[in-house]
Amino acid sequence: MMIGALEISGLRRAFYGVEVLRGVDLCVREGSFTGLIGPNGAGKSTLFNVVSGLYPAGGGTVRFAGSDITNSRPETLVRAGLARSFQLARGFPRLTVFQHLMLHGQDQPGDRLLAALIGSSGTRQAENRLAERAHSIARRLKLAHVIDNPVTALSGGQKKLLEIARALMSEPRMILFDEPMAGVNPTLASEIGEHLTAINREGITILIIEHDMALVRRLCDPVIVMANGRVMAEGRFEEIAAREDVQEAYLGRRH
Repeated sequence: MMIGALEISGLRRAFYGVEVLRGVDLCVREGSFTGLIGPNGAGKSTLFNVVSGLYPAGGGTVRFAGSDITNSRPETLVRAGLARSFQLARGFPRLTVFQHLMLHGQDQPGDRLLAALIGSSGTRQAENRLAERAHSIARRLKLAHVIDNPVTALSGGQKKLLEIARALMSEPRMILFDEPMAGVNPTLASEIGEHLTAINREGITILIIEHDMALVRRLCDPVIVMANGRVMAEGRFEEIAAREDVQEAYLGRRH
């Protein structure tokens, strides 16, 4: 029996009366590196936004690690272990990379006003642990040399790496990656793929939206195909790539 880290049933979402998600059903296996592909307008990013609490669902349920998280707030989901990245890096432009990472640390003591004002030894120890984690993740993702730079000074590729680092700071059980390789050169895309593979091997479940089929083929198993707001296929890359309905929906032609 499949153990689902993320289980979605009948998920719906409409904008101004137009259905974007039309009853999505899918299950992401615990520990898997699952790819989510499909043509533009298939509903992939909307699915991520509903699952991660940015948009309310119009119907259906979302379960994470066995618990119903439908319409939960983003911060609640992060505490539960579900993190996500965005196609375009988000954050606070005036903060440095280090400050940005500290802000996204799990159980940030600075979030509690009394602890921040008193500055107890426990608070300082927690801050020190977060700082050590931030520096460790920055080294891992080759951001250590820019850790004191403002986010605005980063290159596009470095901002993509920062999105990964931000997600890791929350100590997730699962990460939703929305096109983490988009817009970067092939060398960096390959490097990001290696980072994600290493993250997955450490036991973190990954669901990734990606349009580069060579990367999907190399990284993902299984692959889920969405079209017209629904899941239309799931399986190994070679299996779904051979399906004529997938070729028509995703590539727009038969082979």
